[in-house]
Amino acid sequence: MFAGVDAPSGKFGKSEISEPGEAKLPWPRQLRCRGLRKAVAFPKDPHVANDCEEAKQVAAVGRKMGLMEIEAKILDVNERALERTLLALGAKKNFDGTLAATIFNAPKGMVLRLRRETQGKSERLVLTVKKRVKRAVTKQMDEREIAVTDFYGTVRLLALLGYTIKKSATKHRTEYRRGNIHYCFDTYSGLPTFLEIEAPTEHAVLNAARELGFSQRDLKPWGGDRLFAYYGRGPRANAQPRR
Repeated sequence: MFAGVDAPSGKFGKSEISEPGEAKLPWPRQLRCRGLRKAVAFPKDPHVANDCEEAKQVAAVGRKMGLMEIEAKILDVNERALERTLLALGAKKNFDGTLAATIFNAPKGMVLRLRRETQGKSERLVLTVKKRVKRAVTKQMDEREIAVTDFYGTVRLLALLGYTIKKSATKHRTEYRRGNIHYCFDTYSGLPTFLEIEAPTEHAVLNAARELGFSQRDLKPWGGDRLFAYYGRGPRANAQPRR
């Protein structure tokens, strides 16, 4: 189970997993520690004397690794014109391909996604867990991901843990990068192209948008559901991913 993700029962400390000959370990339970802004899900480790200190160290490592996803969307953009501007600013194209996402049912405020990233003959599978932290000018999510190699094996594993397929959606993405700022032109079939800007801070997202001629009013802190609702469409519910 992933750190910070509830067991399928939605409760901490009651479900257990064990292998033959191994001590049973409880699911992570909520810790409330001085110095941390909110309770965190953390497993009991018999070798750690101070759970709160360990949790603080894990949180600090997460911040250093840049596990926060901070981004905003700009709708109905002129991709070719903006690409010329980005190239003039020194941005480099680093992806041009297809993203096929399979979304699983997950606790409220969280996203559990298995995504197939295809570019030319290369393909990459990524399992991602996101937890909403803040939504104001930008969408801010705590994001953890891991590369996997077996799509259907991963789907079956998640099903055993109680996570079933909710929907799937495919889009074309062209991504540019300048420093630590990502500019993604995304297009779903039948919908206008939008630009998604991701940066380490909300201020950096705003500055990147302004460099392209946009203002704060143009930024949408939306996820996929809100985007499809805006256009009166939706991804395929309970769709079966391709082999």
